Amino acid sequence: MLEWLLGSEDTDEYENVAASELSGEEMEAVIDHLESIDEEPTQANIETYAADVLGGDEELVSPFANADQRERMDKEMVAVNHIEEKQDHHVRDGKFSRILTVASLPRTVSAGWLVPLTLHKENVRLSMHVRPRETKEMKDKLQQRVTQMKSAIMFKQERGRVDVYEEQEEQKELERLLRQLIEGTTDLFDVSLYVEVIADTKEDLDEATTEITRDAAQQGLNLNPVENRQVDALQSVLTTGTDTIHSSNTIQLEALATMFNMVESTIDMEGGVILGWDDNGRPARINRYGMAGHSKALSGAVGSGKTFAHKMSLLHHKYQDKPMEVLMFDPLGDDFVDFAEAMGGKVIKFTDETTINPLAISAPDNVDTDENPLMTNVRSVLSLLDTFFATFSDSALSAEERGTLKIAIIYAYLKYGITKDPATYGNKNPTLDDVDEGLAILAQGGLNAGKVVSPEQTGQVQAISDGGQLSDETQHNLRRLRDPPEEFVTIAEKLRPKFESFKPGGVNSNLNGRTNISMGETDVVCFDMSQFADTGKMPLIMHAMLNWAYDKARRNPNKITDVTFEEAHYLLERQGSRYLINLFMRHHRHFRTGITLITQTAEEFLKTKGAREIYDNCNTKQLFHQENVSDSVAEYFNLNPHEKSFITEAAQGDDDETDYSECLIHTTNHGRRTLEIIVSPHEQQFIEGNLTADDLRQGGGI
Repeated sequence: MLEWLLGSEDTDEYENVAASELSGEEMEAVIDHLESIDEEPTQANIETYAADVLGGDEELVSPFANADQRERMDKEMVAVNHIEEKQDHHVRDGKFSRILTVASLPRTVSAGWLVPLTLHKENVRLSMHVRPRETKEMKDKLQQRVTQMKSAIMFKQERGRVDVYEEQEEQKELERLLRQLIEGTTDLFDVSLYVEVIADTKEDLDEATTEITRDAAQQGLNLNPVENRQVDALQSVLTTGTDTIHSSNTIQLEALATMFNMVESTIDMEGGVILGWDDNGRPARINRYGMAGHSKALSGAVGSGKTFAHKMSLLHHKYQDKPMEVLMFDPLGDDFVDFAEAMGGKVIKFTDETTINPLAISAPDNVDTDENPLMTNVRSVLSLLDTFFATFSDSALSAEERGTLKIAIIYAYLKYGITKDPATYGNKNPTLDDVDEGLAILAQGGLNAGKVVSPEQTGQVQAISDGGQLSDETQHNLRRLRDPPEEFVTIAEKLRPKFESFKPGGVNSNLNGRTNISMGETDVVCFDMSQFADTGKMPLIMHAMLNWAYDKARRNPNKITDVTFEEAHYLLERQGSRYLINLFMRHHRHFRTGITLITQTAEEFLKTKGAREIYDNCNTKQLFHQENVSDSVAEYFNLNPHEKSFITEAAQGDDDETDYSECLIHTTNHGRRTLEIIVSPHEQQFIEGNLTADDLRQGGGI
């Protein structure tokens, strides 16, 4: 049949036409055809192709065939030269074929449920015959069936039997269907579905049948081979529209619609990396930086494969050899440390001597944004202190307390001459000691009282104010710093003792001083924070590192940056850090940065309005294995029963049965898909930290 499509010497029907015999329009048509097939319009080519292009009086019914040729092609598709019948299969023109009928359909179906079978790796063909049922006839039959079911239930109950649950459920289903038919909201159809399996040998046919039958059963579809009726079965699967087997099931219109396999397109975004393989064995290549939101959320039980999957995506970014900075925060020190070292990166282990200055500020590098970095930092420090003070009470800071702290933070920056002018960001940065000093000024009655700071410092702040580089908001707070309301004086007195936690020897002294960590020359850094895993320091340290990562990304807008937080619940539980994450996400486009948040349950993102907003802004979400899918998660994604079942039964990669994991992925660009996370043996060893980048290159990985 291929030669009919492509043409051959045996099927040439026209002789060459002399160029001199062509009219102007004919010549133009031939030349246009030659240009379309990238051939030169020489006289020889014109005369060779003229007959094919003009085609005499015959009409082409396809780009490759006229009516006679198409007729012969169609006959070859349905005509059989030789068939040898067996009990449950036949041999047709040298190929072994087995035709399966549907013994029973699944009780519930979802859109595309036949896609895995349609695009199975084995040679399989589906044939479907659809016949509408007459509505009045079906109403009568359903009414009769409902009456019979009621009688069966009553018969059992009169004899004291209680095993009537199945009959009662069937009665409800019959009554529902009858009601919909009466209301005219549905129709019924008889559907015959046949599955033909084709192979080169009997052994291959048996093996393929076993695999297809098993995979169909996973969809709730029970298949049986047609026996002793091979010619009839063959007629039912050929393209003649003839059903001679008549093995049918009656289904509703809504269920019928799900059987027409509108196969989803492949996810193949330009510049993307492979995150897994879909149901049809096609790679899902996703570019998170090509979507409106660059951030990603992964959730799943311990050992479900979520962290492994993210490492795989980072490795695939490495394959592309594009400038990319990777910052990984590992609270337990057991997820990303080995991986970072394998990537040739740097591991920074937090100790009691590690200091992060939450007030550090740096100028953005050629970023076109209306953001005021100074006020962004002020709000960030305020949210960190909100997290800190929340440890002393069950409620967040009051509006008056936040206002008082904000004045003290602004004072800390003004003390070193830092204003909204980026040129001042190179000045020495303040620390939390300077914020405490601002509170002390307020507690003593303000700058005008002159009890805490020297006249020189007061004059310096005044000079900065007079210089005109302050926003209206800062000017307002500075006036309060000079002469605070009595209420602010009282609040400052109450807040100051809690700052002892930031003093040398205090629990949170790591956050008071100059930042003493450095990435060096590498673009891959893992922060091992395991020393603080069992202490109350972790939420504040994580918050401070989020602010540090935000500031660093802002300084490198020409590089793609991935900021990964394992155990993200430390951040999601705190209002202050939720605010900072949302701030990060709102400005991500200005500096091409995406946050990756990894946690054990998707419910963590749905507990509060702020956490839900974060989840909404993650344009890529991956749900790995969970023992249970909560109602809140099912409602958020509008999961159908099949998808909920998939999550609870998803392969986990480290169990005894599979060497891969599975996830349900949702992107704002492509909707939901199921993926298998599969890597090569070399990639697996690399991701687990057992190979270096050089080893992987030698193995053909990078």
